[in-house]
Amino acid sequence: MTQDANFLKKSGGCALGMVALATQMQHLGLMTAMAQKTIDSQPDSPDLAYQALVLVYWQGGCDGNNVVIPNHNDATISNYSVYSAARNTQGLALAQASLLPITVPRLGNLTYGLHPNLGPLTPNGTTIVNNGIHELYGQGKLALVTNVGNLVQPLTKAQYQSSAFKKPYQLFSHSDQVTQSQTSNAATQAFTGWGGRVSDKMTLANNPSGLIPMITSIAGSQLFTSGQTTLPLAVADANTPLANVLNPAGFTNSGGPARLTAFNSLRTQDLSSNYIAAASHVTDLAMQANTALATAQDVTTLFPATSIGRQLKQVARLIKDSSQLSVNRQIFYVQLGSF
Repeated sequence: MTQDANFLKKSGGCALGMVALATQMQHLGLMTAMAQKTIDSQPDSPDLAYQALVLVYWQGGCDGNNVVIPNHNDATISNYSVYSAARNTQGLALAQASLLPITVPRLGNLTYGLHPNLGPLTPNGTTIVNNGIHELYGQGKLALVTNVGNLVQPLTKAQYQSSAFKKPYQLFSHSDQVTQSQTSNAATQAFTGWGGRVSDKMTLANNPSGLIPMITSIAGSQLFTSGQTTLPLAVADANTPLANVLNPAGFTNSGGPARLTAFNSLRTQDLSSNYIAAASHVTDLAMQANTALATAQDVTTLFPATSIGRQLKQVARLIKDSSQLSVNRQIFYVQLGSF
């Protein structure tokens, strides 16, 4: 049960069992902010076409130097010979013939190569089950952002070796580096994610009548989704139909309607309390969203029966139902592990 469902129970309501209302990162200060926002007037939503950001988080470690490899011989910039000489001492250099070539217009059309596993996937050696992301680059549908990482400030090697310059917090701690990638704060510990902070800034202007939060995780409770005033949604993957992700439990048997009536009556009490008003408002939105999701249409696109496939299918379902949920902007978090 989520923290907010527990709070509802403690404040006199029965346990709704809304499995995805909120993550465990939320605090009472958030409930106060939500209660205040329900009273404040909301600005008109801008006339913007629907847009979504889907973050696929690679949980683990990735050898970035073997993802995009220089494949040219230009002596004025890092080339394949430099790469090979640096990496061969550890046996990590990829054979130049195995690289999937790409050209970079902004670098004078110099050629680079993607790791061979980013091409067509042929698990049985013949049948292509996925064309990979290499072809997306050629179609202009994929961009690469290089030279990124956890830094407080740009450092030369000499500056890194000096104690006079700031370095990332707990630099060689893997878990801390994961946290920093989700918070975008490498200088110190942080308790909000950059996705949650984007939602803080954009929700009222873009989703003033949204029935669900702007930000949704299909991979459980994540720091990335937590903001100062943002209440993120966490839902199960596509093995759970949208009609069930917010469906309240305990109201479907013979005594269900009477219990629901009693519960709704309890939620009208003590609304002068910020916390109770906020909890009641969250429940209202969840029940409205549940009604909208009850008739959601499924997607026809085929997704692989894998963890990442099921997560992305649930994202596609929510995007397809965005108009019913009155959202113009959404952020989704999905996770691919085992790196």
